[in-house]
Amino acid sequence: MKFRLCLLASIISGFVWAEEPLFNVSSFNVKGENPLSNDDSQQLLQAYLGNNRSLSDLQQAASAFESALRERGHGFLRVTLPPKK
Repeated sequence: MKFRLCLLASIISGFVWAEEPLFNVSSFNVKGENPLSNDDSQQLLQAYLGNNRSLSDLQQAASAFESALRERGHGFLRVTLPPKK
């Protein structure tokens, strides 16, 4: 029983202490129907470019983009991140 508890504790602490991988984001490629102009899209996503970005940053970019679409009357459109290849 002690072994199971120690193993469980080490697994849980591994999840708590694991760092999210970081990467560089140099551009965004918007595919599909986009009622925003290319300039508006790039300006909106500019804040999420740069070094040491995480998956959370990309999710925030997608949320911000979807919010901008909704504010402009396009609430039926959804923004998703493609699966990792």
